[in-house]
Amino acid sequence: MMDGENEASSFCLDCQEPRNYNEINQPKLTFGSRGIENGQLLLPYGITTDSIGNILVCDLKNRVQIFNSEGNFISTFGSKGNENGQFNFPCGIAINSKGNIVVSGNLNHRIQIFDSEGKFISTFGSKGKRNGQLMNPKGICIDKNDNIYVCDSKNHRIQKFDSEGKFISTFGSKGKGNCRFDFPFGISINSSGNIIVSDYGNNRIQVFNSKGDFISKFGERGNGNNQFNGPHGICVDLNDNILVCDSINNRIQVFDSDGKYITQFKVNQPTAIKIDPKTQNVIICGHDNKISIY
Repeated sequence: MMDGENEASSFCLDCQEPRNYNEINQPKLTFGSRGIENGQLLLPYGITTDSIGNILVCDLKNRVQIFNSEGNFISTFGSKGNENGQFNFPCGIAINSKGNIVVSGNLNHRIQIFDSEGKFISTFGSKGKRNGQLMNPKGICIDKNDNIYVCDSKNHRIQKFDSEGKFISTFGSKGKGNCRFDFPFGISINSSGNIIVSDYGNNRIQVFNSKGDFISKFGERGNGNNQFNGPHGICVDLNDNILVCDSINNRIQVFDSDGKYITQFKVNQPTAIKIDPKTQNVIICGHDNKISIY
């Protein structure tokens, strides 16, 4: 496995044909159903892929499940609790360059790191407001240096940690102005190192440079183009287009790297989104307890 959030660094951009999102209609493949058995899902909130196309998803059964690219169940790890390797509402998931799996625990107020087989390695974070502490962390992503960025949702900020969980920096606070958040939910990093955050309560997307300095924003509350109602997960493709889970509006909206609206397609209450770098397939999970590949 390899970094699930920085695939652009490992594949030749010139070798990839741009994806035409206007052509998306029905999913190529859909799998999963509501339940707690292996292969079933219970309100999934985080999704990523590894270097061979396996799909990893975390859900409210307090586990991470791994499926192959055809939707066949491979394995699972995790259970409910506060011990190492246990979860309480896992929300975000990403994979670093070593193939290690990084998972945010919303109600455990921590981040855990596992090897590619799901064996516990380490944990960091505790409930609180100080630097390095977390309150209901949600989306996470990893940069080319394996630094970990966390949507510290209830503290209304983004925190940056090194690959071992040592605190580096933070930016943001509660509010409606630039570099202010109201429960940041999803996060991604583009090929320039810019940090893109879905600002759930403010119904907008904010873009920052690698130091956390504000660059731009787009969106407002509503159901029209370039409007949002509860934006959740977010990702960027190989051309730095931005795809947003506009959850309550039951759709994915697509924007260019400057935040200009391109198109949209319907998805039932999407919560998390990932693009496989090799195939450019768009992989989405949501409150319908299914994983859909477009």
